[in-house]
Amino acid sequence: MSDEITTLHGTRDGVLWVGTSAGLYRFVGNRFETVIPLAYISRIEESADGHLLVISSQGFIELDGTRVMPHPGLSDQLDLHPGTLVPSGNQLFHVFQDRKGTVWFGTAKGLARRVNGSIERFQPYGSKAPGVHRIYEDPQGNLWVQSVTGMFRVAGAKLEPLAPNIQIRAVSADGEGNLWIGTNGEGLMRFKDRPIRVFTKADGLPNNVPMTVLSRRDGSLWVGNNCGGLSVFNGQRFKTYDQKDGLSNSCVWVLAEGKSGELWVGTWGGGLFRFADGHFVQFTSKQGLPDSVVRAITIAHDGSLWIATGNGLSHMVNGQFHNYTTADGLYSNRVVSVYQDRHDVIWVGTSRGLIE
Repeated sequence: MSDEITTLHGTRDGVLWVGTSAGLYRFVGNRFETVIPLAYISRIEESADGHLLVISSQGFIELDGTRVMPHPGLSDQLDLHPGTLVPSGNQLFHVFQDRKGTVWFGTAKGLARRVNGSIERFQPYGSKAPGVHRIYEDPQGNLWVQSVTGMFRVAGAKLEPLAPNIQIRAVSADGEGNLWIGTNGEGLMRFKDRPIRVFTKADGLPNNVPMTVLSRRDGSLWVGNNCGGLSVFNGQRFKTYDQKDGLSNSCVWVLAEGKSGELWVGTWGGGLFRFADGHFVQFTSKQGLPDSVVRAITIAHDGSLWIATGNGLSHMVNGQFHNYTTADGLYSNRVVSVYQDRHDVIWVGTSRGLIE
């Protein structure tokens, strides 16, 4: 066995695996057995089914104990072409399976994961993106990514930068959930999850009076601001849409996501807006909306909209409005909320009581 030990890994069945500059070895019966000869072994992980995930000078190797499990097409899926980024040709630095069963790939072009058999690349990904050398899961299930440009945390479908522009030497977590980072010249860093993070104008919000918050199905976060416009969070800062973008009334009080992924925006004084593909379409009394103040929006099970306004309840179907007032049995025309239950019953909250 080579004298240069590069990595050690003890599997759940009690076997010690040793990576060296000259191959992969298994310690069995007080002796070492050669499993992969003539290869520099840089990392060893274990998957949920007990397979070894090995990064070597020969590339990525998955072992079920003794046999190599092939991964045809993986390089093409990860857009890794030998020799284009790394002189040695080895552009896959880490393969890791988290406790939920998701397989992650740290590559010279960034971070990717396998979801339902398909490869999903985290942006930015490509020749100009920072390479990812290691993925780490702490005891709380947070995923941390060690990049050539610093430390990141996986947040939904994005990477949250936590310690940019530092060189990392070691990563470890303690029993209290602290993550400890050994750096190259910057000392020892400790990371703790903060229970509260406050976002303000300093983070790109137009003002500090958010009226409504919506998490869309694609994972994006949208905020309606009190006479400040519609903001979306990119993982680091907020971008705001307002009058210059076609949102003629920026007093956003209500947000809802339609069946097709479109965003419905209710405003105080400007009526209703549909936002899709970067464009706003306004609906006011000209189109049949009973009032310019929209207090609530519910997307019905059939995809239609129920809209609470200052002058009655409106049902929007295929762009057409059917309006209800006290003449139809409402206790008050000042409708403040609307809700559809699992039995398709519409509940309407007014300034004088609740009605179904």
